[in-house]
Amino acid sequence: MALPFANLGNALSAGTFFDFGQVPGEGILNGNAATIRKQHATTGIEEAMKWITYDPATVGAATAEDIIRGLSRAYAGRLAGGRGPYATPAVAQNAGVILAICRFSLAQHYQIGTNHLIGAQCVAATWVPQVAANGGVARIPAHFLIGTATYAAADQDAADTVNLDNFSELAKFSTVAIPIVAACIFQNGHHFISDGDASSTYMTMLAGHERQYLDKMQIKLETMFNVSKQNLYDLVIHKAPHPITDATFLTVGSTAGVKDVLKGMGYTAVALRLPLMSDKEKAVNNIATIGAQVNSISASLNVSVDPDLCDRDAMVLAACAAAMPPVANVAYRAMNGAQKDTLLEPYLARIMPDAAQAYGMFLGFSEVMGTRMASSLTNSYTFKTARDEHSGLYTDAHSHGTAAARYRKKEKETGGLKGVTIGAGAAAAPADLTPIVDPAKADQDKMMTLMMTTLAAKK
Repeated sequence: MALPFANLGNALSAGTFFDFGQVPGEGILNGNAATIRKQHATTGIEEAMKWITYDPATVGAATAEDIIRGLSRAYAGRLAGGRGPYATPAVAQNAGVILAICRFSLAQHYQIGTNHLIGAQCVAATWVPQVAANGGVARIPAHFLIGTATYAAADQDAADTVNLDNFSELAKFSTVAIPIVAACIFQNGHHFISDGDASSTYMTMLAGHERQYLDKMQIKLETMFNVSKQNLYDLVIHKAPHPITDATFLTVGSTAGVKDVLKGMGYTAVALRLPLMSDKEKAVNNIATIGAQVNSISASLNVSVDPDLCDRDAMVLAACAAAMPPVANVAYRAMNGAQKDTLLEPYLARIMPDAAQAYGMFLGFSEVMGTRMASSLTNSYTFKTARDEHSGLYTDAHSHGTAAARYRKKEKETGGLKGVTIGAGAAAAPADLTPIVDPAKADQDKMMTLMMTTLAAKK
């Protein structure tokens, strides 16, 4: 999955259609949104909501506008006369536009292809180029053919009824759908809404996005597409991405570059909670942070640190390699939170002694030097656990850090500083440092030696 994503604002001027895909999701309108607790993606979606796919090689020189207009009419035609809240012709037309724009945007920005979609939630279509007017026969605009159903406008005027003036606004809005749904799957293993759990990452992201963006845009979007806020969320956040595979959702949600892209678009409420991390991943991050800090002052501490303990990615790769059977990094990124925790737990158990040493050493050094450790590390459950489970190692490392700081500050006469290591992959321990003698005391010792030598000579 390539990053960064294409520029949404320029999507309509992209010319020939780039890369259209398909995706999975669960609609909140299968019941009362206020009472639904869990919905499984495996329940599928209704026929009319399936992602319309086609062979990009067949569209020729069709523009993005051509494709979206054709998709809009096809979705609207399939929804009209069906069941549910989008069955009436007027509502179906607006819902068709929303689905077409959102799925086009998701495919283009996240580079969603057919390999990222659930085949059972897609329907294949054939692109039919425009047929020019001939004598008394009106022009037939380009359109999609699904089975024997033709979704073409009847004449020139009808072909231009799909309003794409505000394409970019809705396209931007739709980009948060995948990260928000990913948070839900990551945290709970299900594609669901949980209005009763305001503390969930999913609900926090959704509420934050609503406060930051939708409250400002709600009237404009609702007026633009003639839909309620509930239906807008249902179509954009649930129905549009529904056919995407869980692995794709989780990979996007765990990709650091997505955070930067969404921040750049102004969606900080969602971006701040990315990339998605499990509890054990946060522990790995904390250990990498403290490991890097100890390594940055390794000369002062006279310590050699295992490079892996300073690198979050290296630790994850080591955990994947140690799993039985080993797990590829691409497979790891597609795991939900519980699966990642299960994989990382044995590896973390092995490096917790190293974490206790690094934490104790850095804390001891900082206390003497008058520097402050970040509260997120000081209060970290990871390091409190490491300290309690490996108290002897922690205490020795803390004493070493204290001694190293005093040695560097030369506050008073000190003993030497032993060279030590942290982690199995550390280089050889540095050489021990010689004791530091207080200069004043050294002068006194020299004077005393001279006096004793003089007295001995007089005898």
